[in-house]
Amino acid sequence: VISIVTANLGNVFYDQGKVKQARTYYEDALKINRRIDNKRGMASDLGNLANVLQVIGDLAGSTSAQEQALQAFRDVGDRRGEAVTLSTLASILLDRGELASAQQKYEESSTLLQQIGFRRGQVATLLGPAAILEDQGRLQEARANALKALALGKELNDESSTASSQWQLAKIALDEGNPVEAEALARDAAEKFDREKSVGNGCSSNALLGRTLLAQGKLKEPQTATDVARALCERGQDQSARFQLEIAAAEVEFKAGHIEESLRNLNSINAA
Repeated sequence: VISIVTANLGNVFYDQGKVKQARTYYEDALKINRRIDNKRGMASDLGNLANVLQVIGDLAGSTSAQEQALQAFRDVGDRRGEAVTLSTLASILLDRGELASAQQKYEESSTLLQQIGFRRGQVATLLGPAAILEDQGRLQEARANALKALALGKELNDESSTASSQWQLAKIALDEGNPVEAEALARDAAEKFDREKSVGNGCSSNALLGRTLLAQGKLKEPQTATDVARALCERGQDQSARFQLEIAAAEVEFKAGHIEESLRNLNSINAA
């Protein structure tokens, strides 16, 4: 019971974007479960810890923790935990640029999720490959995957999954040269993430919104969007979201003729 309460406190901080505080609680919960040899609890705690490490940019540590969680879920026969962990491990590999390995893990996760009928988990196994396809320039295929994820998120009435799908579709639309469509999608995603109190995702979606507005030749509105994104990033500790913010802010400042400020944004990325 103590380990569950401790992990739940970690979840509260994680949802608020306070991942360093969440890490402390997850590590404490893991110590308790190791002491009593609760393998299922250990698997969950390792997965939570891996999520924190991914957010703060420690991808090697995150990979290691997620691989330990995967083995622990397999040891106790928790197929849902195994499937979800495979998907999360794939997202870490994607962040590391290991696209082939990420695709393999997404496929393993998707197969297992279909076998056990856990449809909510299938959203990630559609969006992850969509991001890979986008990175490869296969935008039509990426869009098809993201649209499937969006339809599934709406069917399940899962606002977080719907918002994530809209964010991915906004990125694809911007790549396709459709900034108006991208703006609508990014704006809707940002509003949903705000209702969900998802700080890191809110930062990312507002940063993307700024880029879509800039692509339409606007100057004032992109600055407003990146200001909102910065305020959200400062409340959390998501390094990936901050990276996306600084890229968008640098583009906005450059278009406005603020070269030094643009360089300052880019330098902050290099310093992170």
